[in-house]
Amino acid sequence: MRIKKIIIFINLIFIILTLTSCKNNNALELNLKFNIDNFDGIYDEYSYKYSDSYFYSNEYNLDLLKTSFIINYSSFSNEYDGKDETLKKIMQDMEFSDFYSNSYSFDNADIKNMSLSFASKDILIKNKNYKLICVIAKGYDYFFEWVSNFVMGSDGDHLGFKESAITLINELNNYAEMINAKDTILWITGYSRGGAVSNLATAYIENYINYKNTNNWLIDEYKIDELNFSVELNNIFCYTFDAPKAALIKNRNALNNISNNIYNFINSSDIVPMIVPEEFGFRRYGIDKIYDLNKDDNLLSKLNENYKFGYNNYIDEYAFSLLENNDSIELKINDDFILYINNIDVEITMEEYFNDLISYLISIFQTRKNYSDIIDDMIVEIFSNYANLKYSDKIIFINSLIDNLENMNLMNLIFYKNISKIISSSFEDVNVNLTDNCIKKIDNFSKIIINEIISLLDSEYFGEIFATLYINLSKLINNHYPYLLFSIINSIE
Repeated sequence: MRIKKIIIFINLIFIILTLTSCKNNNALELNLKFNIDNFDGIYDEYSYKYSDSYFYSNEYNLDLLKTSFIINYSSFSNEYDGKDETLKKIMQDMEFSDFYSNSYSFDNADIKNMSLSFASKDILIKNKNYKLICVIAKGYDYFFEWVSNFVMGSDGDHLGFKESAITLINELNNYAEMINAKDTILWITGYSRGGAVSNLATAYIENYINYKNTNNWLIDEYKIDELNFSVELNNIFCYTFDAPKAALIKNRNALNNISNNIYNFINSSDIVPMIVPEEFGFRRYGIDKIYDLNKDDNLLSKLNENYKFGYNNYIDEYAFSLLENNDSIELKINDDFILYINNIDVEITMEEYFNDLISYLISIFQTRKNYSDIIDDMIVEIFSNYANLKYSDKIIFINSLIDNLENMNLMNLIFYKNISKIISSSFEDVNVNLTDNCIKKIDNFSKIIINEIISLLDSEYFGEIFATLYINLSKLINNHYPYLLFSIINSIE
């Protein structure tokens, strides 16, 4: 009799465990559709999947990568209407709620600005209830936030992206408090600038968690005071897309062992992920997954076959062909000055060209500190002043700038101080006075650029770099289109 009771008890335990396991394994599975705006006036219906099971393990997950890009893509639509209806609908389809966006159009160039959206849902993982919080860092269709892209700082992680990452963390804290989140799973994602910000913010959160677990900060870059929620390292999922490098290499190396849940998807023919140079000591936290279609014939074939959508020959024409050759090119600066460049012979891929271009730009400034000393404060002051103008004053400023340029012949522009005079006098027309420090930095920057152009006019290097840029400009710009990256991602098996 006692043996029977023991057997019944064991069977009961087994049934309970089986049912619990089934409940966990039968995670929410959704087959969803999204109308892709291909930015050519045509919408294409795309089917995608979402599953709560994506968050069982933070190892690389191709399905989660694809879904992450869908929510980034959806954030590009309706950016200016203050509603984010497309993104909100996507999150609701995946049964998220408590949708919140912090802002849509900042009217100033503060490098701390970051457009963000949040949504959350209850989720059961390994028999424990969590609040899954999705954070989307916008990387497209924003206003003066882009100024921070060019503010490197003289040391540490990229200053502009770091300040925006701190904003993300502070907004995440506020959101978690608003929805009363305790035990959480974080799903953080971003495209382009938003990818760089997501990359840094995730690394800083992981540095904080490591400190709470070991009483040891792995990096001193930014130390979070407190998080208003609980999260474990294995419950953080970060997917970024075409993100610029923003982490100082020594910081990246210090976090290597705990940041391997940050995945950076990179199109090797896109200049944006290269624009913050490795030569200045920058890398990305986490793991880079770089796709070079010039070296992957199968992927390129699938891309051409299945994902042209409304662009027709977009991929053949723009994305991965060799840059064009040209026997001669005419650069018309104005009516008085026409520059002819002959015998341009270019047979390189876009990636190779971008590497040459970035190397050339680095040679102008030589060091990160030189760049920071000249550019950082100058660009923030100029664009902050412009951003803070009333709309009518912005029109006055632009017209004044155009008039001043038209009244200045080309030879006068060679005298570099005339450039600061043009900019400052245009601001004075709307009752804004640039600081002496800003004017001095405009002069320094103008002097460097003018001297560089003069020295290059007679060199073959001018043809190789700038004529190539001029001939292929549309290709180079279009390689950062999100539609192209979407097509690459969905050609991967």
